[in-house]
Amino acid sequence: MSYRYTISIDVGTTNLKLARFDHQLQFEEEWAYRYQEIRSDGLHYELSWSEMQVAILRGLRELKPESNYRIVLTTAMHSILLRDDEYHDLTGIVTWADKRGHQELSLIDDAFKEDLYLSTGTPIHSMNPFYKLYYHLRQPVWHSVAKIYSIKDLIFEFLTGEWWIDVSNASSSGLYDSQRGQWSELALDKLQLNLAQLPLVKECNAAAPLLAEFDLGQAEVVIGTSDGVSSSFVYRSFNDYAVLSFGTSHAVRVIANEMRVDLDSMNFSYIIDQQHYLIGYPSNNAGNVLDWICSVYQTNFKELEAIIKTKTPSNLVFLPFLNGERAPLWDEQAVAKFIGLERHHHREDLLMAMVCGVFYNVRHNVENLKALHPFKGIALTGGLTYSRVLVQLLADIVGLPILVPKDNAAERLGTIMLVDDLTIPIAYEEIAPDLNRHQVFNLNFQHYLAELP
Repeated sequence: MSYRYTISIDVGTTNLKLARFDHQLQFEEEWAYRYQEIRSDGLHYELSWSEMQVAILRGLRELKPESNYRIVLTTAMHSILLRDDEYHDLTGIVTWADKRGHQELSLIDDAFKEDLYLSTGTPIHSMNPFYKLYYHLRQPVWHSVAKIYSIKDLIFEFLTGEWWIDVSNASSSGLYDSQRGQWSELALDKLQLNLAQLPLVKECNAAAPLLAEFDLGQAEVVIGTSDGVSSSFVYRSFNDYAVLSFGTSHAVRVIANEMRVDLDSMNFSYIIDQQHYLIGYPSNNAGNVLDWICSVYQTNFKELEAIIKTKTPSNLVFLPFLNGERAPLWDEQAVAKFIGLERHHHREDLLMAMVCGVFYNVRHNVENLKALHPFKGIALTGGLTYSRVLVQLLADIVGLPILVPKDNAAERLGTIMLVDDLTIPIAYEEIAPDLNRHQVFNLNFQHYLAELP
């Protein structure tokens, strides 16, 4: 079926965005909302489902065309919400950044954790919803749990009445056996769950009618995929490039034709569809560290860019783990620190070292991914694309060409490209590394690696 309009809904952990496209998938208009009701205290990171519902309906009313449209969903991975049998919410939307489950990691046998990782492709870490559920299993609230949701099936059921989840979000839940293509008996037995407590798993193009009660006209709601898959599919025609999403956090990913897992580096490996897997490494530290630098050192990106243009790296090393770390360390207790700080260092030396430390961490994940799945360059998405100076520094550090989209609206098309099995040409600029600077940064990177915990 052809549609005159498509509305994409992209739901993250700090905000949500809706965008409207015409029948040729040309971008027309966007509506965005930043969450106000986040519970974040170092242990918890929960979103408000009631706030999210209101925001989604408000955005749809702002962008709704007259007729003949569809809604395509993209959501963040690794979330849970618990409900009782009377449809009362027992928790908020618990996101990947919530650290409940960290203590439970030490209570579970290593052999079990490894078997679960190898079958699900979801790393052994508290970001994994399985370990958050294991935490709740040991709480009084567990006796009242009738259904377990993620952001995706919450929204899809809200809009259509059908309790479905797409296979990519199911695959990143730690509860889905990617080898067998079904909910994991290993996980469900450990959590004392049954299939009735989990949604039906559907392919990314599954659709159902929008409920008439919203008075938003007739529309189809397409279940779509995850944010990680969406970012990667924007560059689906670049088979020999990895995709780096650099926003608040960062992740580097490739699309592969088979599941690949490595116990040593603990990559993720999630199903996209019957022929493709999303493989990569996620980090807690990226733009959030750059924002912290600007806040604490009373600077801005304009000054950082000026320093990067003129400074050469010193022997000062900065480990950027302000937020603990997923890949490459998988250590929630990791901390940030300077190494080699001496009295002759100036403010500019510290700022340069901190930015380099963030990008050395990216390079570490890039090199681990190249060892699993070789590639020749990086395609970039996220906020970093707005600074050519920072992108050039990243290229010089990783030693690979970086593709930057000329139209940032292109990032909204990934899920639509997957759902419709399309390849849409993306206009891009290639940033080539300065190989002389790369040699200098390479020496510093080896020093950085030697200082890792």
